[in-house]
Amino acid sequence: MTNIIHFVILAVLFFFLTPNILLRLPKNGSKFVVAGVHAIVFAVLYYVICILLKRFSVLRDGFTDETCTEGEKSDGGPYTKDEDGNCVRIVEETKPQKPIPSDD
Repeated sequence: MTNIIHFVILAVLFFFLTPNILLRLPKNGSKFVVAGVHAIVFAVLYYVICILLKRFSVLRDGFTDETCTEGEKSDGGPYTKDEDGNCVRIVEETKPQKPIPSDD
């Protein structure tokens, strides 16, 4: 869902920050200067909106990063944090494999 929200915001920002749609900065600049200024404004606004969306989603959903950092991983396996905040290995159940019949 977050990807869809980011995509919509990206498309709306791109549309409204296209030169001469909502505004033109600077008014008498060449097309390259105007495009550069609009690109910078677009990038800054998108960055700020992404930070605000991330904070909002943490407050709304309680979502936090539940993965362990590289320093806590010793053997490269999949890890997560338990309810106490400790880094624990994720153990996946494996199905026994059937033996491959031989041609003999």
